Amino acid sequence: MVCNSDSHTLRLPFLFFLASVLALNVCNAQSSEGTQEPDPFTLYSPPNAVTYKNLKSALSSKDKVYNLNLTNSDLEPKLWAKVGKLRDLQVLKLGFNHLSVLPEDFGNFSSLLYFSSKGNGFNAWPKTTGNWSSIMQIDLEDTRLDSLPAEIGNWSRLKTFEIQNNSDTLSLPSSFGFLNALTDVLIFQTTLRPLPSAFSNLDNLRSLTLVSCGLKTLPAGVAQLKNLTELILDNNGLERLPLGIYHLKNLNYLSIRNNKFSKLSEHICYLKNLSKLDVRGNSLDQSQIETIKALLPGCQVIWK
Repeated sequence: MVCNSDSHTLRLPFLFFLASVLALNVCNAQSSEGTQEPDPFTLYSPPNAVTYKNLKSALSSKDKVYNLNLTNSDLEPKLWAKVGKLRDLQVLKLGFNHLSVLPEDFGNFSSLLYFSSKGNGFNAWPKTTGNWSSIMQIDLEDTRLDSLPAEIGNWSRLKTFEIQNNSDTLSLPSSFGFLNALTDVLIFQTTLRPLPSAFSNLDNLRSLTLVSCGLKTLPAGVAQLKNLTELILDNNGLERLPLGIYHLKNLNYLSIRNNKFSKLSEHICYLKNLSKLDVRGNSLDQSQIETIKALLPGCQVIWK
């Protein structure tokens, strides 16, 4: 695609402003007490922006609407059909709204940075959301999706992708491998079809969680995620890991709880930076545990 140089130049001041806002908000979130997840309305919205909790009020506002939290709101179908008019939205949070369909004009949110939905059984994802050129974090829970469209490959700024408790078998498109800004992927209680080979292209991925995904084997491409520091593969049907996993020199934490391992390769000794290994719920006997400890003298091995 050829970009118009003039429009690109005009967009630069907005991007600089956006970067400064996000940097300030990250600092504020990190300075808060405890390790609780930062509030997206603090992290991603402009300073002092109003958070609307009523869709009718947001649609009738004469000011720009940046934040919309519709958790536990009963949405009138006629109003919900107009939500795409809120083109300036940066943070949108849904929860338990009795929704199963997202309107096609959801693609209007080109400034959206954060989207989450919990307790809504969406069974399809609009292709038009490929227009979410600014999106940085997506959290989905309790969906019924069987696939995501190829157009999500346009989410070039996406850093965090989470999907939990998806009731259908989920297929990720090959374009998922185009999301080069991704640093964190969490897929929980969601049966997965084989991961696309392009998954290995996620060079900036730091944390990968695939828990209760029905995995019998782990794609060899995961072993090419050279910057991975955290790999969590609990509650699957895995019996072995690709040998390449043992050469992820930045891996700090590996969890394979509740799988079907009876032995781990001696190549595990190459994980020099591994500080914690959780192998609980497997068929590793005492001699195997002692061997692992000897091969990883600086690592905490959790086995019972």
